[in-house]
Amino acid sequence: SSAQKQGKKTGRKYHMVVTTDSAVYNSWQVQVCYYWYKRMKELHPDSDLGGFTRLLHTGRPDELMDLIPTVVVEPEPPEKHRGYKVLNRPWAFQQFLEKTNITEDYLFMSEPDHLMLKPMPNWATETMAAAFPFHYMKARDDPKHAPLIAHFNDKNVSLDKIFPTGNSPVIISKRQMLKVAPVWRDLAFR
Repeated sequence: SSAQKQGKKTGRKYHMVVTTDSAVYNSWQVQVCYYWYKRMKELHPDSDLGGFTRLLHTGRPDELMDLIPTVVVEPEPPEKHRGYKVLNRPWAFQQFLEKTNITEDYLFMSEPDHLMLKPMPNWATETMAAAFPFHYMKARDDPKHAPLIAHFNDKNVSLDKIFPTGNSPVIISKRQMLKVAPVWRDLAFR
């Protein structure tokens, strides 16, 4: 819509979700992230910015539970992620959507070190996510990545159709995330 293109609010709120563990590094980052979320919510009450959840993938509560709205979910078994805890994210989002009932129809996937300086409009639609394009992730620009991409490109999608995005920052509908999370989880472990 023209409102979306101009960066204006759309009236379609998104729920900010930050995945984290209880490590000291992530704990101080998420406190700063939450501070700026609250500040933006206060300064821009009519924006598309909805609620906030720290998605804690440790399986147990921690000392920040009373400071930051938190949902605790089970992590992947350590032998599965082998210390690379980012692999907990897809499973964490799947559990989050299965065990909570947030009012917003959209999720804004963020990370503890992402600070909101101004609320974004919800550029996503029910069928299309909105994500930040990373210049260094363009599949077609580096031929040395072609064999790796081909290995995981089960549907043989053209390289120019593979978007240069990561899982964060992304705004996506809850309905889409419910479909994407299991596929994301399987692909991440492959």
